[in-house]
Amino acid sequence: MSSPVICLNDKYFKVQLNGILSAMHTLFLLYEHASGYALFSTKQFEDVGKFLPQVEGSVLDFGKFSTLVQLYAYEKFTDAAEALNNCNAISEGLMHKDLLNFLANSLPGGSESREKLGVGDPRLGQAICEQFPNVKCLQTDAVPEILRGIRYHFTSYLKKMSQQNEFITQLGLAHSFSRGKVQLNVNRVDNMIIQAVGLIDQLEKDCNKFVMRIREWYSCHFPELIKIVPDQYAYCRCVKYIGDRNNLTEEMLHDLTEIVGDEEKAVEILNASRSSMGMEISAMDLMNINHFCDCVINMLDYRKQMQNYLNDRMECCAPNLAVVVGDQIGARLISQAGSLSNLAKYPASTIQILGAEKALFRALKKKGNTPKYGLLFHSPFISRASSKNKGKISRFLANKCAIASRLDYFSDIPVNTFGNYLKSQIEERLKLFDSGEIPRKNIEVMHEAVSEAKLQEHTALKHLKKQLKAEKKAKAAIIASCEESFNNGTQDSISMENDFLEDANFEQIDVSGETKKKKKKSRNSMESMEIDEMKNGIPFHTEDDAITTFLLKMALLLRPSHLNSSNWVCILYAIFDIGFSATVGYLCYKFFNGLIPTRERTFYCEDASISKPFMENTVSVKMLLCVSIGLPLMLCLLHELVAFSKLENANRLQWRMISSEGLRKVCINFTRIVVKYLFGFLLTIVLMLVGKSWFGVLRPHFLAVCKPGIDWHRCEGVALSLQNCTQTDMHALLSARHSFPSGHASAAIYSVTFLLFYLLSLRARKSVNLNNFDRISLSLYALWCVFVCVSRVTDCWHHVTDVVGGSAMGFAVAWLIFNRYEISTFVN
Repeated sequence: MSSPVICLNDKYFKVQLNGILSAMHTLFLLYEHASGYALFSTKQFEDVGKFLPQVEGSVLDFGKFSTLVQLYAYEKFTDAAEALNNCNAISEGLMHKDLLNFLANSLPGGSESREKLGVGDPRLGQAICEQFPNVKCLQTDAVPEILRGIRYHFTSYLKKMSQQNEFITQLGLAHSFSRGKVQLNVNRVDNMIIQAVGLIDQLEKDCNKFVMRIREWYSCHFPELIKIVPDQYAYCRCVKYIGDRNNLTEEMLHDLTEIVGDEEKAVEILNASRSSMGMEISAMDLMNINHFCDCVINMLDYRKQMQNYLNDRMECCAPNLAVVVGDQIGARLISQAGSLSNLAKYPASTIQILGAEKALFRALKKKGNTPKYGLLFHSPFISRASSKNKGKISRFLANKCAIASRLDYFSDIPVNTFGNYLKSQIEERLKLFDSGEIPRKNIEVMHEAVSEAKLQEHTALKHLKKQLKAEKKAKAAIIASCEESFNNGTQDSISMENDFLEDANFEQIDVSGETKKKKKKSRNSMESMEIDEMKNGIPFHTEDDAITTFLLKMALLLRPSHLNSSNWVCILYAIFDIGFSATVGYLCYKFFNGLIPTRERTFYCEDASISKPFMENTVSVKMLLCVSIGLPLMLCLLHELVAFSKLENANRLQWRMISSEGLRKVCINFTRIVVKYLFGFLLTIVLMLVGKSWFGVLRPHFLAVCKPGIDWHRCEGVALSLQNCTQTDMHALLSARHSFPSGHASAAIYSVTFLLFYLLSLRARKSVNLNNFDRISLSLYALWCVFVCVSRVTDCWHHVTDVVGGSAMGFAVAWLIFNRYEISTFVN
């Protein structure tokens, strides 16, 4: 894109422009963005027309444009719903209360302001003038050009908003706004009427063409049938039924009478077949004619079906218009107008000539008489009127169509009551033209129509409520049946599990020092033994035993042939857990990239809580991650190996038999522990990032990082914002606003709590007792975590409340992870 041509040099332009702007008053400009309202201040550009190339250059260059246009005030929308409400109000030219409050608080003088305000929408400017009578709204001159520059450089004014965030905000609002526009009542969608009437017209043309082809084809064999049966549908059925005319006998008269609907015509067809002048026809030709007749009959049936569908759609969408001019003409009027809303906006004179546009423009071009009717010509009222009264009745009919279409479009529950009374008025007008009978007054007719329409709307509303209640009952019945089937399925799974367990049980009977084992045989015993084997390899919660059995059966169906049952289920659990961890890691990455914007807070220079000096971290992030992840997992691996090595009652032969399988279980179990631990660790990080962005608490050394460019002797009691900061490192400035909760504290407390719960679970299972090594290692690691938490306060990186909040969050996540899943998966 080529840069604009500058006729004058920049120095001369700036001198002339500053001289012009110095004599002007301040001009405020309102800019509506998807994220909120912004008010900009500038000088009026009324006398800068001769410098238009330079003005365009300054619009494209932010350095020049920012010297002329400054951001005066900005108010952000609290949520997407508020943004959508404001967008809907602005699109309709209305003034939302949020915009009213923003202008009252931002404009100098408030509601009594006498400033000049530039807006982009004239309707919005008129609404603003009604609320602020002393404000003069401008939409012309250089205002559009300045608003274009503001729109182009808006993200540069708001440094915390990137172009990607702006695009996401605009896209979300656009989707919500468009969704609200297209969410209409599906029963009153006029687009279906337009498509249906278009399809009916096309079917009409195709059916006429195809029936003519059949008549020409079959008339070579039986030409007399055309005059006897003029109806298209009946003719095609007769051709299909008769076939070769020489085979038509008196026994076929009954069926032929049903086709043509008249016994005399059936007899006439029989007599004509005996004396027909047509030639003979071969079986091959007759077979092709029959196939073609089948296609045409199906097409004619479909045309009737589409006509019935059109009648139903018109009754739901435009019942009054359908009563006045009929379904076909009413649908064609809607199709010609484009929609029912467009038809409701048309005056009666436009509706009168809809469909006769070519004749209208030809008459205007040749300066002749304009047409009196278009699509309304096919109405029976026009054909019933005399030649001299056709124009009058056409105009009267168009007037009633306009009223009917507006009633249909703007009524919440459209009923055909008004259509019946409008049709009766047209009948009375025809009688006036024919016999001179004076019709009733319009006000009397409308009073009767309104009273009857209220009763009909009340009845329709009751029917609608009953229909909604029936739908709710049907949904409740479906939900109840689903719950019942689920409960039945649970009971069935429990009974199946008991059957499987009973089939796999061994009865031990001691007789004279010898043990005899009796095994119950069953066709499901092998599957039950595999399920028991998997249960022995992996511990599950006993209260979920029925669901566990069902999951194990599904795992058996999906198991590869080269893996045993327990290893396969462990692999499935590991895959599931890794997927969860990957998802949490992806969310963590998104939060790091600014998915949640940090809340902006004002601050004061005399605030002692944020006036601490900046110091480096005693415990770096890398050191924290290495210790918090590496040390607990090493201790878990050590205890799993010790638990495996201390098998009770295991001799050398048993050790050799189970050592290979046991070691594989230890590896899989430790993998699950790692996955669960990392899942909780990542969850802690995500919650920490969400809290930091949501609360936006300033760190104790915030002022040292911000470096506000103000006079420290005169700033007492003055609320400052990020715009007063002179810090150029945006990452450091963003980090200085992320104080609560403490990430170091949450990670450290999570790791030590997880390790404590893990060791206690081993003691509860009597796999490993807590010895001195466990107590010493756990105590030393707890002291390390306390040191990490205390260092965050002494290094002036966090407040005490930040450390307490982070510690509580880490403890809560560890408790949740440990109590939701079984961690130690080794069983003796």
